Amino acid sequence: MGRTALDTIRREELVAAAVETVGREGHEAATVARIARAADMSPGLVHHYFSDKGDLLAAAYRATRKPVAAAYVRAVGAMPPGHAVPAGLRLMAAVEAHLVPSVLTPVRAAAWSGFTALTPYRADYARIRAAQRARQASALRAALSGLGVGGEEASDLAVAAALALDGLWLEAATREGGLYPGEGELLLESVLAPHYVSADPLATAQPPL
Repeated sequence: MGRTALDTIRREELVAAAVETVGREGHEAATVARIARAADMSPGLVHHYFSDKGDLLAAAYRATRKPVAAAYVRAVGAMPPGHAVPAGLRLMAAVEAHLVPSVLTPVRAAAWSGFTALTPYRADYARIRAAQRARQASALRAALSGLGVGGEEASDLAVAAALALDGLWLEAATREGGLYPGEGELLLESVLAPHYVSADPLATAQPPL
């Protein structure tokens, strides 16, 4: 294994450890020492791969929603070559990528919620949050537009759906036992009706941690 590949793996392991630490113990508890211990590395390696703890935690915040993007890409990429992706499938994928059980875990939801709560006070987190919301709303809006929903209505519905999805992540982080099976899909059906009808295009998706 080359040095570059090993460095990438170690960075990813530290980011995953940071997400796990914030999700299980809280943002304030996410010290360099605890994150390094969770990654089975020395604290010195954290400073080798990241400029400081803030740099690592910002990477961890970005990582909390990366599995959503991976699940979405996997779903829309499952169409046979040469076939256009139906707008209805794009909408289902944009919604349900957030709700796949392997994506919406209590720990990931708690980490995302912990980071997001600090966005009014940290400019780096605010930028990450703005980018997450822009990608989220863009995918929803594009799918709705493909279904013939007008520009302003598509934008309004995309924002409503994004807010509902974020609320579900907060609920998954704070409710004992997490969400009930199918609960999120039912909520989004009500928000996006009649454009969205829940199927299960991501049932076989297994995005990375």
